[in-house]
Amino acid sequence: MVVGSPGARMAEHAHAFPETRWVVEGFLRITAGAEAVDLGPGDRLDLPPNLPHTIEVLGLAQAIYVSGMPAGA
Repeated sequence: MVVGSPGARMAEHAHAFPETRWVVEGFLRITAGAEAVDLGPGDRLDLPPNLPHTIEVLGLAQAIYVSGMPAGA
């Protein structure tokens, strides 16, 4: 589990494997190129391998999320 502080931002990066991100609490924005997706509690996003993306914690509260590879990857 990852905890992000309000306003925290992770620089652009990519993974050599598919990645799943599931928000438990708070809000995140995932940006890949010109496309941004906002996620809240219960939301999940699957990213393909080698996709450069950034992550930003939205709002005034921390975000708690799980990040890892989907089953079978």
